[in-house]
Amino acid sequence: MKLDVPYKVLCDFDLDLIEDIKNTIEEDDWYVNTVRNQMGNLEQTQSIILRYFDDYSKITNLQDPNWNKNIKNHVLYDKYSSLIERALKQITEKTDIKVKDYLCFFARLRPKGKVGEHKDTGNFLETCHRIHIPIVTHPECKYIIEGVEYHWNAGKVYEFDNTRDHGVDNRNNAWRIHLMFNIYE
Repeated sequence: MKLDVPYKVLCDFDLDLIEDIKNTIEEDDWYVNTVRNQMGNLEQTQSIILRYFDDYSKITNLQDPNWNKNIKNHVLYDKYSSLIERALKQITEKTDIKVKDYLCFFARLRPKGKVGEHKDTGNFLETCHRIHIPIVTHPECKYIIEGVEYHWNAGKVYEFDNTRDHGVDNRNNAWRIHLMFNIYE
């Protein structure tokens, strides 16, 4: 979603919920659905897809009243649903964002990995609130927006303008994990 700034901190995020998420994720979960890992410059990432489109080719017009009929809860959604509901509750109670529908997934970037700079395109990406909640991060992990590096701390909820050039550089020897939402109002 177009913002007048590259990103903004929306609110604090419950550290106990972050711990609950970390304690729930199992290594095998990263290998259940690998379709997102094969997109463009995401080959150094892994995802746990929870609520997502079943077919991108069918998403052409968010003005269509039935646009979200192609969103589905994926295999691991039930395992994480109570955590996702808690996260969404925090976002809606602490911000002015109203959730009509959403996509969500965990994304991790390998140690010393990069997501090359790119712009998100397509109606379904350009019209959402793109939310990042750092779960595991390090000062050496930099989010890059239009060539400027930022470190996003755990315990905060971030929204950024995904229509700007952006990427990630994990200069640490550990995985970086974010919970990500596309929230549609």
